[in-house]
Amino acid sequence: MSSDAYRGRYVRHFNTICGTCHTDFVFERFEDRILLVISQLQGLGSIFSVTFDSSENTIFDVVPLLGKRDDENLIVFARTIGELLHSLGHQRPLVLCLALKGTEKEVLDAIVEALKNDVVPPYSH
Repeated sequence: MSSDAYRGRYVRHFNTICGTCHTDFVFERFEDRILLVISQLQGLGSIFSVTFDSSENTIFDVVPLLGKRDDENLIVFARTIGELLHSLGHQRPLVLCLALKGTEKEVLDAIVEALKNDVVPPYSH
């Protein structure tokens, strides 16, 4: 296995209030990708694949797999969350499940803060 290989199972379950909504988070690191579930609706919601190309400028590709395929706000959420995980050192593709009551900027900001502070650990090699 390379130095960037899977370093044991890591699962984090967490819940908090984002804005005015109870929000559940599940972060699980697998050997080949990361699963992140963010739910305010007690379900998986729309499911996205978030990958990146590490050429000169990192480009994130968001592909809706299931659910709302044409919701631009959810696609922005998915890209922003992928960028956050990448900035924390996570290099694996992301499977992201979003079940949110709203897609306002305040919701995204609250979710990003919760992810940074309580849910997603920085990746250590």
